[in-house]
Amino acid sequence: MKNYEGLFLLDSGYASANWDAVVKEIVGILERRGAEIIRLVKWDDRRLAYEIRHHKRGTYVLVFFKAPGKALREIERDAQLSETILRLLIVRRERMNEQAMLSCPIPSGEANVIGAAPEPVAVAEPVAAAKPAAQAEGGEGGEGNTDDAGDAE
Repeated sequence: MKNYEGLFLLDSGYASANWDAVVKEIVGILERRGAEIIRLVKWDDRRLAYEIRHHKRGTYVLVFFKAPGKALREIERDAQLSETILRLLIVRRERMNEQAMLSCPIPSGEANVIGAAPEPVAVAEPVAAAKPAAQAEGGEGGEGNTDDAGDAE
């Protein structure tokens, strides 16, 4: 099974009124085709750039899941037949492991529906950030080296 990221665009009015039914529908579509859901989260509710099926607003739901490659066509077909799901985009995430999927930041600040985000991992500062600190201790940095070379003559 391969890792995938799916972005579902839903009817905003229905999603806000029947959130549990929406989650159940998305989970049902994925699990019916043998997918294993890693994380499902409400991404955002936005005004659409253009109307889709007479809807001006949409709710985005981000889903990270594992599924066999053969299942994608059936998942997309089931989503197209759904009256709640307006659009669907599925992308294969080759270089993203399960830990990265769980820790992916969500801009809306919504809580996870399925899959808990782990504690944030401390990231080391880049080497370039350490260089200015070393120059600050040595005075003017590279200019001091040319003066030292001139004194040796």
